[in-house]
Amino acid sequence: MNRQRFIRILIVLGLILIVSYVVILLVSNQFGMLGGSDLIILAIVITLFFAFAYYNTMLSSMTKEREIMKQNLAFSEILYDLLHATSQTEDKSELYSLILSSAIRALKNGSKGSILDVRNPDKVKYVATDGFDKIVLEKMGLTLSDTYLYRETSGALDRTVIIKNSIEYNQDNFRDDEIQVLIEAGTEGILSTICTPIYVDNAIFGMINVDSSMKNAFTTEDIKIIEMFSYEVSRMIMYNRMMEENLYLSRYDAMTKIFNRGYFYELHKDLYKNSHDKGYVFIATDLNNLKEVNDTYGHPVGDKLIRHFTQTVTSFIDDQTIFGRYGGDEFNILMPEASKADAMALIDKVDQYLIKYPVNNNGNEIYASFSYGIVLYPEEEKDYKNIIKLGDQRMYDHKKQMKSQH
Repeated sequence: MNRQRFIRILIVLGLILIVSYVVILLVSNQFGMLGGSDLIILAIVITLFFAFAYYNTMLSSMTKEREIMKQNLAFSEILYDLLHATSQTEDKSELYSLILSSAIRALKNGSKGSILDVRNPDKVKYVATDGFDKIVLEKMGLTLSDTYLYRETSGALDRTVIIKNSIEYNQDNFRDDEIQVLIEAGTEGILSTICTPIYVDNAIFGMINVDSSMKNAFTTEDIKIIEMFSYEVSRMIMYNRMMEENLYLSRYDAMTKIFNRGYFYELHKDLYKNSHDKGYVFIATDLNNLKEVNDTYGHPVGDKLIRHFTQTVTSFIDDQTIFGRYGGDEFNILMPEASKADAMALIDKVDQYLIKYPVNNNGNEIYASFSYGIVLYPEEEKDYKNIIKLGDQRMYDHKKQMKSQH
């Protein structure tokens, strides 16, 4: 207790003592009940009574304040841990799992929970579950209107709601077969639930459900906590989106949506380091007629031709093949654990498609063709930089050969 509070208490007790003495004195004079020292003793007793009552009230208030401070501190630590953990992951499913486990920790009686993505109101998606079988829950095929939050807010989705008796609520609002699916998913023993919406950029994104095995497990204080938590979560999701966008821009070419030069060569270095035993094929490619198309039809049509080429290549490669833009009309391809025959098969498919399907520009058919250079690692070249140089040289040799044939 600080000095100022102690002085205030003494002043209050002194005033109570004086008022008590005066009141008792007046009453005694009126009715002749007490005299002398008895008045003082009674005034002191009354003062002590008020002092004791005040002490108990103050003690209760201080205890509650300490409990709130502890809860706020724990909540702050949970948010700090969550922010730190989410900044270390690029995996969305891991992000949502971290958010959910933190939400359950933040509520004293929370034991299980789920996060729902409701951006598609016709098909709610469980993006994270804790204590439930997500695959089984997906069998229900929930829509937004089936959710606790939608029902309890009449579709407004503008506040947190508490389901005090989950068993009775499910019996009143779901069919027997749906209840059976819920039980199969692990909801048996859940007696109460708290639900709060997640808004991102002023639009409904999803909702957090935290469940408890206790009846009436959640209070108005829990509503405050989960709403603060939801607000922080919305900021984390927006931050994660921003990081994804920045990451995408740092890795992908804006026009073609394939890997840009910098990230392609990062992937090439990684493949080079880890492919000494397995090998790979490097293919350098270059469009043959882009300058003529730009000069004749304009750069927008040239850009259209580039996108036509990259989309064609992308349609014929698998997830293991790495395709990137070197710059302008030059593109490179990496085929892990592939042979020259595999590379030639890909080139032939792309070439045949481009011959069959030209770009149409106001009735003019514009055909894309390309030159290429193939290098096998490690059979033909073992040095990383020389692989690229040799691929470029073979590509330019092929381009000269094609020009000489026309």
